[in-house]
Amino acid sequence: MSGQFRPDSSDLESADLKSADSSAASVSETGGRPQRKRRRLLFSLAALFIAVAFLELASFLVLRLFATQPDVYSSESGLFDAHRNHRLNPEFELPGDEEHRLHSPDGFRRDSDVTIVKPAKTVRIIALGTSALYGIGASAPYPAHRSLSNDETITGVLEASLNSRLQRSGSDFRVEVINAGVSAYQTFHELMYLNADLLDYSPDIVINIDGHNDFYRTELIDRWAEYGYSTSILVDEYNGRTFFLPWLTGVRAVAPYSNFFNLIEKANKRVWYLTKVEQPLPHTPHRVPLSLADFEANIREIAHRSFLRDLWQIHQLGQRQGYEHCVFLQPEVVLEPAESLTGHDQEIQQITLLRLSEKAAETMRRIHDLLPSLFEAEEIPFHDVSALTPLNEANDDLYIDYCHLTPAGTRLVAKQIEEVLFPMVAAQIETAAETQRLQEASDER
Repeated sequence: MSGQFRPDSSDLESADLKSADSSAASVSETGGRPQRKRRRLLFSLAALFIAVAFLELASFLVLRLFATQPDVYSSESGLFDAHRNHRLNPEFELPGDEEHRLHSPDGFRRDSDVTIVKPAKTVRIIALGTSALYGIGASAPYPAHRSLSNDETITGVLEASLNSRLQRSGSDFRVEVINAGVSAYQTFHELMYLNADLLDYSPDIVINIDGHNDFYRTELIDRWAEYGYSTSILVDEYNGRTFFLPWLTGVRAVAPYSNFFNLIEKANKRVWYLTKVEQPLPHTPHRVPLSLADFEANIREIAHRSFLRDLWQIHQLGQRQGYEHCVFLQPEVVLEPAESLTGHDQEIQQITLLRLSEKAAETMRRIHDLLPSLFEAEEIPFHDVSALTPLNEANDDLYIDYCHLTPAGTRLVAKQIEEVLFPMVAAQIETAAETQRLQEASDER
């Protein structure tokens, strides 16, 4: 038909070749995309693996070189506690000294286990207190000092000296002095600790070695709501719906499986102590502090509504549970006469006065003079063992900071406590012997 285009065979062949080439190119391009994606994915995974491996290796080296205790579980001296804020971690140990553990499995500051059932011919003494009883070390601004070993603590020295004295007297009884001291505790924690755990150990004697954390307040504060440590901080963060708590929880959950997150957790703890500890709890309601104009009336009111209330309850529990009780006032470097201190201890005192102020130190001295009458009014046996320099015949250094002691200092405190407790121990042994004689006589009949 005229006017109709008819391609010749060469044109058709050319078109077919172009179509085939185009289809092949399309297939090639389509087939290459998954390969490039796989290569990019493999490269990304390899880069991620190398980055994670580098972080883990670098964190491992930092932990081994700079951390006091790299292990996640053994590095924590305390654990959070739902009722008394925190408690001692039985797994805590210092690196290189695994044979000499600091905490017993039941969370006491001693090497040996303590059985719930008291061994025969044993007088059991439980000592309640805070960091001075526990025996912590010192850090800046004071000269660095290690924590005391168990046998250097007040209770370690006291147990050894009482048993030595019993042995010399020919007694076949022994004394067990359990160190239930926990850093940062106040007397209301000690009352809770006694009720929750310690009464089950059937103590014959309970003593409190206290002072610094409770006795020298000049305002009546809401102690429960303003306790800026451990679990109280966690609850405050939770109530405030902050991001700090989920971050802390997430890091803590992963830390046992990762050197990097272990390092991050240790950094978190440093931030925690610098920004949270002993700071106001903004999301926790609390009462307005109370302070009376008259100094003595104010101190008496504070004492009766705080530490004396706690210690009176501990004392009264003794009548029900069958233990004797007394309170010992711990030493404070600012209460010591400067001229009687060694050069080292004078430096410690000066550092403390710079932080505290001379006016605050004078207030502590005035409160110190009131304490015997406060305890006498409540009929709680009270013994002031805070003056160490009159006993320091060897002229030893006694303090490592404001109230924590060197081994020489703990020996002087233990010596004073021993003189009070040994007659009580002897009376316990005599009572036990009399009970045994009556039992034997009853069996013979």
